[in-house]
Amino acid sequence: MKLQNTIFILVIPLLMITSTLLWFSQRTKNQEINQLKDSLIIYTAYTDVCIGNMKLKYMYDNKRINNVEILNSKGETLHLSDLFKEDYKLVFIFSSLNCTICVDKELENLIQFGNIIGNDHIVILGLSDTIRKLRAYMANKHIDIPIYYVTHDTRLGILDKENVPFLCLMNKDLKTTQLFVPIKEIQEHSEHFYRILYDRFFKPAETTVEPEI
Repeated sequence: MKLQNTIFILVIPLLMITSTLLWFSQRTKNQEINQLKDSLIIYTAYTDVCIGNMKLKYMYDNKRINNVEILNSKGETLHLSDLFKEDYKLVFIFSSLNCTICVDKELENLIQFGNIIGNDHIVILGLSDTIRKLRAYMANKHIDIPIYYVTHDTRLGILDKENVPFLCLMNKDLKTTQLFVPIKEIQEHSEHFYRILYDRFFKPAETTVEPEI
């Protein structure tokens, strides 16, 4: 009887320890599975965004933008074609309806890129209800890049319905090339874009040292 009691006393704690270990093991597995599921959801979301951006590039790259009326910082009326000659300029087009964080981040990138290639090689078009709203938005950005106002109801001819900011190269023909839709969650995407642009279109022939972009 004493032996049975002793065995019982020894077995019960062992079973409790084993049960606890199994519980922790299962909990750890569940946590790993949940982490894997979360990673898969994020990866799928990023993949969907990248594929969507690729589709936009295929749809709108090498398309001609309408020669719309624009206003400069002095309120003078110009046509878009007045801003270009033979050489390409980098154009950033955004709307006040776009994701503010996306626009802010890309403006930061443009400031850095302008310090490398010169602000005269960059044009910013801002679509807004009024030029006053655009000026108010840009007031604290400290940007020396030329900014032009376009009314919200203006039809550019590309990406009019997608509600996304985008960049492209353009000359006096107003035909887009190297169209790019930035993704705020993937900053490396923008960094590669600017680096490739620099190497292909803005890098002086005699330059041997790569700038930090």
